[in-house]
Amino acid sequence: MGYIFFFLLIGSVTAFSQSMQVGTIHDYAVGDVFQTRSNSGSNNPPLYQTDTILNRYSSADLDTLFYTVQRHHFVPAACPTCSPNFSRSTITLAYTNLTSPGAHFSAQSCSTIVDTIYNNSDYCGLQTWERHSTSDPADSNCFEPPYWYSKFIAGAGGPYYYDFNPSMGPYVTEHKLIYLKKGGIECGTLITSVELTNNVNFQIYPNPVSDQLNLQGFHSSGVYKIFNSIGETVVTGVVERQIDVSKLVPGSYIIELNCSTGSLFKRFIKI
Repeated sequence: MGYIFFFLLIGSVTAFSQSMQVGTIHDYAVGDVFQTRSNSGSNNPPLYQTDTILNRYSSADLDTLFYTVQRHHFVPAACPTCSPNFSRSTITLAYTNLTSPGAHFSAQSCSTIVDTIYNNSDYCGLQTWERHSTSDPADSNCFEPPYWYSKFIAGAGGPYYYDFNPSMGPYVTEHKLIYLKKGGIECGTLITSVELTNNVNFQIYPNPVSDQLNLQGFHSSGVYKIFNSIGETVVTGVVERQIDVSKLVPGSYIIELNCSTGSLFKRFIKI
């Protein structure tokens, strides 16, 4: 059987005093379940990965952890006439350098990086080591500053990350933990292929718009955010068929719609 090894890039964390060890990050138990959502690009269907820990063992010198994992992959259909993709496999994960700090996801950033460790209420109170860029445009050298974060969660893995670049279409890369079951406790919502809603026909109109922005083809409940050209969040709310944008100043904006199955982005012009 082949092994998937995870190594440490020590140089990525030397500028910060806080850290979390690899052995703490990947301290899994038999029966743990983790589901992630990964997406690269603004219009691609996401990949849902569900890992169930079947077995755990260590190397003879105790410097490597091994896990036997049942892995499920699901990718929703990319169009109304397309078929979704499913796969199932049993793999072995191996983690070494257990006393070294984890290597965070690294994104291009022209903003100050915040480094913090806290108990994360979104993940059952598990300790989380997070880095993220600041969202204050005044603290950036970019015209349209990107926003990103990277997280390690004690006993739940990582890095989990989100990288939003408003100047590239917009372009979003994410690898997010959306569900975990650990020690009999569950956080988040486990998504199955039956529960996923296909929003591939999502459109906004009129564009340009002066008053009411209409949503068409979005069939999930969720929330939305509207970003201006420098990445500031200017409007938030619950998704409805119409969104009032009359109070926005004229210019270019991005609307992000979030639901349990992912995020969708569209650019529009306010006149």
